[in-house]
Amino acid sequence: MKVLILGGGGMEGRTVARDLANSGVKKLILADYNLEAADSVAETLRKECDAKVKTVFVDANDYDALVKVIKEADAKVAVNMIGPFFKYGVQIAKASIEARVNHVDICDDSDPANEVLDTLNEAAKAAGVTVLVGCGATPGLSNMLSKYGAMQLEKTDKINIDWLWPGLTGGGVAALTHGFKMYSGTCPQYIDGKVQQLPAGTENVKVKSSDGKYEGIVHYVGHGEPATLPRYINANEITCMGGLMPEEVDKYFFNFMKAGLADTTPMEVQGNMISLPHVAMGILIREFSDMEMENPEDGYCRIKIVGTKDNKEQKFVYEVSGNGSHMTSYPTSVVTQMILNGEINMPGTHAPEALKKEQLEKVFSEVQKRGVEIKGL
Repeated sequence: MKVLILGGGGMEGRTVARDLANSGVKKLILADYNLEAADSVAETLRKECDAKVKTVFVDANDYDALVKVIKEADAKVAVNMIGPFFKYGVQIAKASIEARVNHVDICDDSDPANEVLDTLNEAAKAAGVTVLVGCGATPGLSNMLSKYGAMQLEKTDKINIDWLWPGLTGGGVAALTHGFKMYSGTCPQYIDGKVQQLPAGTENVKVKSSDGKYEGIVHYVGHGEPATLPRYINANEITCMGGLMPEEVDKYFFNFMKAGLADTTPMEVQGNMISLPHVAMGILIREFSDMEMENPEDGYCRIKIVGTKDNKEQKFVYEVSGNGSHMTSYPTSVVTQMILNGEINMPGTHAPEALKKEQLEKVFSEVQKRGVEIKGL
């Protein structure tokens, strides 16, 4: 079995590639715009994992080239780790479907998730391919745990998802622009039984993990959970709030947006073209590179599900924590392997909460074996 990883030279892509190779998937193709980075990852995997790894250049802005790369890879699954997903999510999912290849991604923006589910489902069914969007940490594990808790209730009333993410590690400018996007404009939240567009980045709620290890401020954000979960769970309220750790970095994001550094349009300064998000990234590195932090790469997510069973209120609280890259990449790898093994075969487009109970339990078990902690199961 062969897997194509789009964005295989990046932080999350290389983590997925390594986990697949360590799990027995020895034929991999890493596609990336930065071919040098992909070549470096491939060389490491060949030496350390005895994997057969090829690399190929891909430009996610060129749709025809995308389809060609996916077709010629002759893989059973195309894993998309190229962001930001508000720019590339729909295009790459569509290319996978046209190439008739199963597709898994970590789409963390609500609009492209909705578009894939609403507009590409029939095409995916006709092509006979399974498309699973948002299979990372949040969305991803957060959706799956929401569904798992709701399955144990007769009636679900509320699902509230709060997450804190490392603001100083990995992801590069793509992650930065995603952060600007989720903190700006409006974002969907499911309140009073309907989708409501609330100002993104509003509310300031203090969140602290049960063990006191993680804490920070969360706000309404434009993640996919409130957009996709109502398709699968009948609830009155489904919200998603998020923030960055440490809190100082979270505050910087809002200051960057006020200063106009979220604008991705290149700006000419004294005859030189500069990228404002790159300027913001440089400021973060300058200001925080020497900051002492315990577990600076860790992420945290809390999922609360409230409802009733036997006419009594019941509440389930799940907490997910660990290295942020692992929290994102391991569920993606596990779901990919389940498609390879035939454990998941669902032609059409789906969010991960579409999985059955035994499939969800398999994902939870496998990511915990890899060191991601899930409390409350």
